[in-house]
Amino acid sequence: MEPDPPENLELHVSIFGTRDLPMADIEGTSDAYISVILDDHAEETDTHWRCTDGKASFNYRIIHTIKTPRKKEDSIMVRIQAWDRDILTSSDVLCEW
Repeated sequence: MEPDPPENLELHVSIFGTRDLPMADIEGTSDAYISVILDDHAEETDTHWRCTDGKASFNYRIIHTIKTPRKKEDSIMVRIQAWDRDILTSSDVLCEW
Protein backbone atom coordinates (compact mmCIF):
# COMPACT_ATOMS: atom_id res chain seq x y z
CA MET A 1 0.00 0.00 0.00
CA GLU A 2 1.13 3.48 -0.80
CA PRO A 3 1.00 6.12 1.94
CA ASP A 4 -1.29 9.09 1.39
CA PRO A 5 0.42 11.89 -0.53
CA PRO A 6 1.45 14.99 1.47
CA GLU A 7 -1.30 17.53 1.70
CA ASN A 8 -1.78 20.96 3.23
CA LEU A 9 -4.91 21.61 5.23
CA GLU A 10 -6.07 24.99 6.51
CA LEU A 11 -7.41 25.77 9.97
CA HIS A 12 -9.61 28.89 9.95
CA VAL A 13 -10.20 30.65 13.27
CA SER A 14 -12.79 33.45 13.20
CA ILE A 15 -12.60 36.02 15.99
CA PHE A 16 -15.52 38.43 16.34
CA GLY A 17 -15.21 39.76 19.87
CA THR A 18 -14.61 39.19 23.55
CA ARG A 19 -16.59 39.54 26.73
CA ASP A 20 -15.51 39.99 30.36
CA LEU A 21 -11.93 40.80 29.33
CA PRO A 22 -9.95 42.11 32.33
CA MET A 23 -8.80 45.72 32.24
CA ALA A 24 -5.01 45.88 32.52
CA ASP A 25 -4.17 49.57 32.13
CA ILE A 26 -4.13 52.03 35.01
CA GLU A 27 -6.98 54.02 33.41
CA GLY A 28 -9.31 51.00 33.63
CA THR A 29 -8.96 50.11 29.93
CA SER A 30 -7.22 47.48 27.81
CA ASP A 31 -5.69 47.68 24.34
CA ALA A 32 -6.78 44.17 23.42
CA TYR A 33 -5.62 41.86 20.66
CA ILE A 34 -5.92 38.11 20.17
CA SER A 35 -3.09 35.71 19.31
CA VAL A 36 -3.71 32.24 17.85
CA ILE A 37 -0.75 29.85 18.21
CA LEU A 38 -0.49 26.57 16.31
CA ASP A 39 2.73 24.50 16.34
CA ASP A 40 4.74 27.44 17.74
CA HIS A 41 3.58 29.77 14.95
CA ALA A 42 1.53 32.76 16.10
CA GLU A 43 -0.84 35.00 14.16
CA GLU A 44 -2.44 38.12 15.68
CA THR A 45 -5.54 40.21 15.15
CA ASP A 46 -5.48 43.97 14.98
CA THR A 47 -5.71 45.91 18.26
CA HIS A 48 -8.93 47.19 19.82
CA TRP A 49 -7.57 50.33 21.46
CA ARG A 50 -9.03 51.66 24.73
CA CYS A 51 -11.54 48.88 25.43
CA THR A 52 -13.40 49.96 28.59
CA ASP A 53 -16.10 47.34 29.12
CA GLY A 54 -14.35 44.01 28.41
CA LYS A 55 -16.06 43.72 25.02
CA ALA A 56 -13.34 44.14 22.42
CA SER A 57 -14.63 43.99 18.83
CA PHE A 58 -12.88 42.21 15.99
CA ASN A 59 -13.94 40.90 12.62
CA TYR A 60 -10.91 38.80 11.93
CA ARG A 61 -10.10 35.43 10.40
CA ILE A 62 -6.76 33.79 11.09
CA ILE A 63 -5.63 31.00 8.78
CA HIS A 64 -3.02 28.40 9.74
CA THR A 65 -1.66 25.76 7.36
CA ILE A 66 -1.32 22.21 8.68
CA LYS A 67 0.96 19.86 6.77
CA THR A 68 -0.09 16.22 6.55
CA PRO A 69 0.59 13.40 7.04
CA ARG A 70 1.68 13.88 10.64
CA LYS A 71 3.19 11.33 12.96
CA LYS A 72 0.77 9.87 15.49
CA GLU A 73 2.72 11.37 18.37
CA ASP A 74 2.52 14.87 16.79
CA SER A 75 -0.70 16.18 18.26
CA ILE A 76 -2.02 19.56 17.16
CA MET A 77 -2.17 22.12 19.95
CA VAL A 78 -4.07 25.35 19.35
CA ARG A 79 -3.69 28.12 21.93
CA ILE A 80 -5.73 31.31 21.87
CA GLN A 81 -4.51 34.19 24.03
CA ALA A 82 -5.93 37.63 24.75
CA TRP A 83 -3.27 40.31 25.24
CA ASP A 84 -3.09 43.93 26.38
CA ARG A 85 -0.80 45.77 23.95
CA ASP A 86 1.69 48.10 25.62
CA ILE A 87 3.83 50.47 23.58
CA LEU A 88 6.66 51.32 26.00
CA THR A 89 6.83 48.00 27.87
CA SER A 90 6.11 44.38 26.98
CA SER A 91 2.49 43.37 26.39
CA ASP A 92 0.55 41.54 29.11
CA VAL A 93 -1.38 38.27 28.73
CA LEU A 94 -4.96 38.79 29.90
CA CYS A 95 -6.22 35.20 29.51
CA GLU A 96 -5.62 32.00 27.55
CA TRP A 97 -7.71 29.15 26.17
